[in-house]
Amino acid sequence: MEKYLIYDFNDDYGREPIIRKAKNGTLICIFLTGGTWEPQNKNVVKIMKSYDEGKSWTEPTVLFSHHSRGVWAPEMFLNDDKIILFVNTYNADNHFRELQTFYSISYDNGESFSEPKSIPGGLNGVSIRQGIILSNNEYLFPLYWGEVISDFDWTEESVKNYRSNHIYRCGVAITNDKEKTFQKYGYIKSEKGLWEPNCIEVEPGHIIMYMRNNNAPYLGTSHSYDYGRTWTEFKQTDIPNANTKITLIKIDDMLVMINNFIDNSDFDKRTHLQLFVSKDGVNWTKKLKLENDEDCFFYPHAFYDDNNKILYVVYENSKQFYLQKIPYEDLII
Repeated sequence: MEKYLIYDFNDDYGREPIIRKAKNGTLICIFLTGGTWEPQNKNVVKIMKSYDEGKSWTEPTVLFSHHSRGVWAPEMFLNDDKIILFVNTYNADNHFRELQTFYSISYDNGESFSEPKSIPGGLNGVSIRQGIILSNNEYLFPLYWGEVISDFDWTEESVKNYRSNHIYRCGVAITNDKEKTFQKYGYIKSEKGLWEPNCIEVEPGHIIMYMRNNNAPYLGTSHSYDYGRTWTEFKQTDIPNANTKITLIKIDDMLVMINNFIDNSDFDKRTHLQLFVSKDGVNWTKKLKLENDEDCFFYPHAFYDDNNKILYVVYENSKQFYLQKIPYEDLII
């Protein structure tokens, strides 16, 4: 395995790096920064690039900002000759309650991106996560959104209790015309709230979604057997939930999960970042420790390069971003 430091923020703040490789081989990393935390209205999206397979990176530059709202980009999707970024804005005063959803396109390997605009078909108010190409050639994007269930008037007290009055639900968005239109499916919910979902297609039409199960000890899951149109009710797994993002990747017949395999939701105790592999998407076998068990790293993102047989994994701790390149041979069960 090869490991590289992408960026050290020192006294600044950086979150949720998303990494992909453009068709010309350029590695692109986008992330949230600006301000001292999130959500803040000072949050912006910055971009970095590597032209030598992750060994060195350009200095971060601002890609998207807004004069009065925070900006965040949770997904970067490659399709044919273009790169699509899904972009959100929010008013930090009400803690993601007014989430707005946009998308931006690059046709030149990430050298430039279009101004964000609304998604066709009215898909809005959602956070779009890592997309997959299904066996029927449709594109499926897991997503989540917040539902206000109490405290209609946003007060200082309701801000403190936002996790009980603004609860996240999960579903998917599917496009069968290469992002010209999107259709939303699914309404997966639990008492505690479910968010940051990831999906894998284990066999044609059968999709498994794993979700961050808010402040619960284990991840949540749901299944679809009709290419994402309908979903089973939420079920709690026995996979530890550190109340953080997980990542799922399918490489040939290997299903890969990257997760903090520990039941601890404290921000500075998200440790045990590990990589597990499965054949069926249900039974997982530990393969690799990405960092020492006691080290705090989280929010993994990954993609695979079939030509070079390498899995690229990026992760962070709000101060450093790291990239690991893992050969397929290290993943084989």
